[in-house]
Amino acid sequence: MRFWTWKWIPASLAILPINLLPTLVILIGGTGLGLGRRDWRQQDPLTVITGFLFVWILGVTAFAADPQRSLLGSSNHLPFLLFFLIASNPLHHPRLREQVAQVIVMGSLFVSLLGYGQIFLGWQGRLHIGPWMILKLIDWPRPTSIFTSHNILAVYLVLSLTLGAGLFLSGKARALVIGAYGLGVPL
Repeated sequence: MRFWTWKWIPASLAILPINLLPTLVILIGGTGLGLGRRDWRQQDPLTVITGFLFVWILGVTAFAADPQRSLLGSSNHLPFLLFFLIASNPLHHPRLREQVAQVIVMGSLFVSLLGYGQIFLGWQGRLHIGPWMILKLIDWPRPTSIFTSHNILAVYLVLSLTLGAGLFLSGKARALVIGAYGLGVPL
């Protein structure tokens, strides 16, 4: 398979704990290139429902009393629906789902280490490599790691721990999952 057919999904998730900008570039690029493929246009009921929601939001935006405000509100939903339309077909393959889960669990190890650095070593500030800011650690009383809020960190860790439980129960990547649980659960 070509890169843009499905490998861009784990690649973007692998970069997510480091910097959001390359993640967004890969997601937008993969979604844009995936629009030209015909395999996402299958008559799967979930694809039809998602397409209907996409068209419905566009219609509501067009006929709204204040179309500018409605366009701003719909811009929160339309990219995610478009991404779901493109990414739902490749994610039918169990191997890709397993890779995505492993990448998210591996990323949680890095995120957890940064959270512990914030708590015990007082890490804060920005990390720059050349002109690019790689990550920013905020000085809060609770760890935020790479995120802007400790609540977002908690959601990310719960997601990765849940995926890790699935990997552990399936017997795959057990050492990785044990490491992620050892770091993520106490944080």
